Amino acid sequence: MYKLKIYKNVKYISRKIPVLILINYDDTGDEIFEKARKKIKQDFVLAVIYNINWDKDLSPWKIEKINKYDNFEGGADNFSRILNGEILEKIRKETDNNIKELILCGYSLAGLFSLYEIYKVGNFSKIVCASASFWYPNFIDFIKQHEPVIIPKKIYFSLGNKESNVKNEILNKVEENTIFLSDYYKKFNIETKYDINEGNHFYDVTNRIVKGIEWILK
Repeated sequence: MYKLKIYKNVKYISRKIPVLILINYDDTGDEIFEKARKKIKQDFVLAVIYNINWDKDLSPWKIEKINKYDNFEGGADNFSRILNGEILEKIRKETDNNIKELILCGYSLAGLFSLYEIYKVGNFSKIVCASASFWYPNFIDFIKQHEPVIIPKKIYFSLGNKESNVKNEILNKVEENTIFLSDYYKKFNIETKYDINEGNHFYDVTNRIVKGIEWILK
């Protein structure tokens, strides 16, 4: 069962403020919020969702195992219903529905899911895809063949400079696909940014997330 923590960097909750929803792998929301709060001057709310079935809940369709630990069962549509239903209702209640905009953020598979969401619902006006799993089989074809439900104002992309340096022929497509997507959305007149960070996929995760949050709120 998912868990939800809501952090408020807010002086006056009576006025409308941006709300970021971060789908996170583990319970590191405190660290992420504190780092973001120090860098970002404006008011914002950060709602962190964690303790989910990561591979199942965030994968858009079922694929074969990449390694023996994977479980990509294609549960993203079901999780999307939960996110845009009961989770969003809890967030609206906690913020007295004083929401200026909803921003969806994710790292790794959650970054892939965040972009997938704009093809399913129209709730999110900005998207953060930090080191997203854009190696996912057939995802680029899906993007090319479908129109977004909503045209976001901004999309943030990032990747570590060593993430594609792997032998696996599926995973090593991540850089090529991320570059493609960062260019692709410009045709929709969406403001995009592509950041290249040091290290592999597992290096400096918190700071990469905060970097995306900082840019998306500018």
